[in-house]
Amino acid sequence: MHHYTITIQWSDEDGCFVVVLPDFADRVMQPVTHGETYEMALQNAQDVMSLLVETT
Repeated sequence: MHHYTITIQWSDEDGCFVVVLPDFADRVMQPVTHGETYEMALQNAQDVMSLLVETT
């Protein structure tokens, strides 16, 4: 099992939570996704991470 870091921060500029996946910074533009709520941002992060893991 692999462990990856997900960073979720509120962005006043964007008006939402933005997600950075530092372990994939060399493969994708950061931030990688966002969400209107923390929970939505986390779900979106997990979806993106699943795709990234499948393609690497």
